[in-house]
Amino acid sequence: MLDKIQNMKRVVIVIFLMYVGVSFSQTIENVDQRLVNNHGESINRIYEKQKKYYDFLVWELNNGYKIIELSILESKKLNIASASDVVDVNGDVFNIDELNTPDLFNFVEFTFEREKETDVYYDLGNGTAIMFYSVSSVWNKYKKLN
Repeated sequence: MLDKIQNMKRVVIVIFLMYVGVSFSQTIENVDQRLVNNHGESINRIYEKQKKYYDFLVWELNNGYKIIELSILESKKLNIASASDVVDVNGDVFNIDELNTPDLFNFVEFTFEREKETDVYYDLGNGTAIMFYSVSSVWNKYKKLN
């Protein structure tokens, strides 16, 4: 009888571990890889337990910036930094080609500055600039959608 109980316990443990493994692998597949790069494995917990926050993080990566014509900014006398001074976590200089695949572009991996209350501009060197919305305006825009 004791052997039967121990065998049943083992079966239950194996089933549980299989379930947890399948659940975890499904979570990893669904998580945006950019957020894994930014937050590490903790993004899996955020995805599972704080779905609204996770959705905001994805939305921010997709909508936290805008490409605009540099000529529009010239009359506003704004402080416009050069994107050629921006590097990624490996020290590689930002390449404008990163913007060709917006669903993969991860501005958090670069040394772009962002301000809480002020938009920030970077000259891309091709007649356009990338404007990063202020952190508060990104949050407010997201709240209005939800």
